[in-house]
Amino acid sequence: MEFFDFINDIIDVPNTQKAFKILVDIASKNTNKKYINYKDDNEIKLNKKGLYILINLINYKSFYDKIPDTDQGKELKYNGFVVIKNIKVIKHKIVNINEICKNIFNINDASVSLKEHKLVGPHSDSQNQIHMDRAHPTIKWFLYTNNVSAKNGAFCYSKGSHVPTKEKLQFLYKISCMTHKNKEINQHLDKHALGAIRVAKNNKIMETKMIEQMKFEPCNPLEYDSYTLIIADTSGFHKRGVINKGEKRTVLLNQIGFPKNV
Repeated sequence: MEFFDFINDIIDVPNTQKAFKILVDIASKNTNKKYINYKDDNEIKLNKKGLYILINLINYKSFYDKIPDTDQGKELKYNGFVVIKNIKVIKHKIVNINEICKNIFNINDASVSLKEHKLVGPHSDSQNQIHMDRAHPTIKWFLYTNNVSAKNGAFCYSKGSHVPTKEKLQFLYKISCMTHKNKEINQHLDKHALGAIRVAKNNKIMETKMIEQMKFEPCNPLEYDSYTLIIADTSGFHKRGVINKGEKRTVLLNQIGFPKNV
């Protein structure tokens, strides 16, 4: 009953347990869905009954319930990201990747392939806007290979924003119920697909204000020395910092999404 009451307090779910159970069943079958199509009237109708919110909650619970009670596992659960310094790399491979995956995800072994990604300033694009990647936990790996700060595009994260709080769910519910005819949709989405949700496109003041309204911490730069690894759940709000003129950022990057074996 607590789960039903909580959802019913936020969104217009059906007022019967039977109808709610049907909706939960649909949401369970749609976990890890990459995009929700805004031109599909059936999906819009289901979103208005809470489908997208349920997808978000079910994925969050199924993912984090399996995270081990280690120091690094707790760090991921609490912050939405883990920071590991002094990483050793051979041919774009993290030397102790198995140990890292065991400590954080309780996976015995894993192969995480990293690709070099270089940017030279001045550089700014849509990745500099605060956004979340998916409704489900999505794990990205950032290995700094040079010292990174706010001057050269440090990865920025709003600590704790991976958690589906009431304020975040209200924000997501509002967007998920929009149609492609709604002009406001262009402030949050690309190509009318409910994938990477922008907080407020091209409006730094508004996006900062909206993060504050959701009671999350500011989207702060994670400034660290070279060979620092950041493992982040990008269902939380994040962005890449702007790279100033004459500055450069080099990282080894990987996105494995929602690990099937986690």
